[in-house]
Amino acid sequence: MIAIIALAIVSTFQISTASAHPLPGAIFTTLPDGSVVNGNIYTEKCDVALNGGPRNPQSHHLPDGVYDVAVTDPSGKIKLGIGEDVVTIANGRGTFGPISLCKLVGPSPYDTTPNPGGVYKAWLCESGQLFVHHDCKTDNFKVRPSAPPSVVPTPIPSPTSPPTALIPPAVATPTPEVPTQLPKSGGEPPSNGNDVLGTKFFLVAGGSILSLLGGFVAWRRKSLGVF
Repeated sequence: MIAIIALAIVSTFQISTASAHPLPGAIFTTLPDGSVVNGNIYTEKCDVALNGGPRNPQSHHLPDGVYDVAVTDPSGKIKLGIGEDVVTIANGRGTFGPISLCKLVGPSPYDTTPNPGGVYKAWLCESGQLFVHHDCKTDNFKVRPSAPPSVVPTPIPSPTSPPTALIPPAVATPTPEVPTQLPKSGGEPPSNGNDVLGTKFFLVAGGSILSLLGGFVAWRRKSLGVF
């Protein structure tokens, strides 16, 4: 009985001792070609590549094993992308990368941070231990907010002018020929017109209507033998 209790105490001590030691090593971000970016500020999300290290070869490196990767907001409360068992370190190498975060987590590219300054947090954790701080390494980076797309103004159509009405060309009204002769006394009138009874008559240019009628009536009475 005493041996069992002693074994339980030793096991508990070993577990608590193991959990008390944080994960050694470090992570850092670069461009996918390994170039260091000043201030960890990137232009695009997929420009951010994750590396395991640290850079200093004399420092403690990451232990062999399989790791999960995540991207969150700076507080670590909002998950923006997760990749499980996506990094493997073997043979005491202690390093990995550079690997674009867009190739390590989903969705790709990862969601946009709600942080107004465009700050993100990258996580590397032992498999199954995501967001357990003792079993993870983190590094913050920043992505410049994308410029909003330019708005192309929609042209406003000009009001359509009503069709111009076609005005037919003016037709010249012929001017009637004005006769200059009076009916001849006792004979046939000149054949320049007709009266209402079919008898030839003329209009006198510049004369009054009474002069016309007087001459016509005199001629008409004479031709009919009426005096």
